[in-house]
Amino acid sequence: MRDLLLALLLVSSLPLIIVRPYVGVFVWCVVSLMNPHQMAYGFISSAPVALLVAGSTLIGLLASREPKRLPGDPIVICILLLAFWVSVTTVFALRPDVAFPLWDRTIKMFLMVLVGLALIRSRQRLHALVWILVVSIGFYGVRGGLFTLVTGGGGRVVGPPTTMIGDNNSLAAALIMTLPLMRYLHLQSANRWIRLGLAGAMGLTALSVLGSFSRGALLASVAMFFWMLVRSRKRLMILALGATFAIGGLFLMPESWHDRMNTISDYQEDESAMGRLDAWTFAFNLAVERPLVGGGFRINVDRDVFLRFSPEAGINRAFHSIYFQVLGEHGFVGLGLFLATLALGFFKAGALSRQCAGDPKLAWARDLGAMSQVSLVGYAAGGAFLDLAFFDLFYFVALLPVMASWVLANPPPVVWKPKPVKSQVPGRGRPRRAALPPPRDALP
Repeated sequence: MRDLLLALLLVSSLPLIIVRPYVGVFVWCVVSLMNPHQMAYGFISSAPVALLVAGSTLIGLLASREPKRLPGDPIVICILLLAFWVSVTTVFALRPDVAFPLWDRTIKMFLMVLVGLALIRSRQRLHALVWILVVSIGFYGVRGGLFTLVTGGGGRVVGPPTTMIGDNNSLAAALIMTLPLMRYLHLQSANRWIRLGLAGAMGLTALSVLGSFSRGALLASVAMFFWMLVRSRKRLMILALGATFAIGGLFLMPESWHDRMNTISDYQEDESAMGRLDAWTFAFNLAVERPLVGGGFRINVDRDVFLRFSPEAGINRAFHSIYFQVLGEHGFVGLGLFLATLALGFFKAGALSRQCAGDPKLAWARDLGAMSQVSLVGYAAGGAFLDLAFFDLFYFVALLPVMASWVLANPPPVVWKPKPVKSQVPGRGRPRRAALPPPRDALP
């Protein structure tokens, strides 16, 4: 039944996507981030859902009369160069059979992110995109928070299987990135019930991060909390969120959670932490030998290659770091482009926030810039301990300030409507209406 319902929703959305291609960007975000088809158990779970959505969006984009020009922002150029470079490294990959499927997925992600940038050309669409991002990831935050409350922290919160956020660490990082976007919506929502709902979702998401048992997420949460406290308006909600996180950690989570978090300071005695050092050594040594192209996507799965560059490891491991992941897979050139994308997104968000700080009418853009910056801080801190370099959410968040800047620089045209005035006709008791002439700047 669940399969049929999801299939019906998907098929019914395709004509709308062709007519309104920006809807395809929204549906892509739901499919790529939430992965609702992975929560079914029948034919829909293996169907090419993302391909159908992407294909319909591209057809609609080509047929649409909307402007399709990408803004010439430096971060856009960096993303284009990064997409080109990972294609080059795939050609020279040590294991092309392993690298190509990941390249295929990554290129589709870059394509849809740039299509979104080309189509999100109004404040309404931009606001809707943020809602889609929040709902897609926040669903797992609310569900995981309730699960943590019911089990008293006795179970580990994980994401949907066979997805980029399937394991506890990756899901926790995605939730940390989503919390500031929830805060943005909370600041911009006028409806009291929506604000209360978002406040509850933020609290449950914070508990879900605790329930993930992720040590990297704990460190990233602390970094993000202090940066959000600095960048947010009306800091009382942020303090309440921090209190929820602290109280949940102290009193709700079981002893096993505290024992795991205490290993942060004793990483020399923790096998998992030492395994990360082995993986980072492998990535660095591989990049030194192949500084331009690295080893290609997922080269760490090749045990022989891994042990050749990290002989003391004993077994091959995941990179457990977005920085060493890009370094090992795509060399120093790829790492430079990736870091430039992250840095430019961070500074672009800060510049947008400062630009709009003095105008109450632009408070939405100020809040969006500030919270996008906080989200990127959470990604940069949490990503130091997991493989999530080519995650859709990161690139969408990095481009939110670019979209907002375009909206501010291209306001919708003002349609002049004549205002009728009452005039008294001599000899008659009933006034007639006469239109005022249009202002000079409204004449063609």
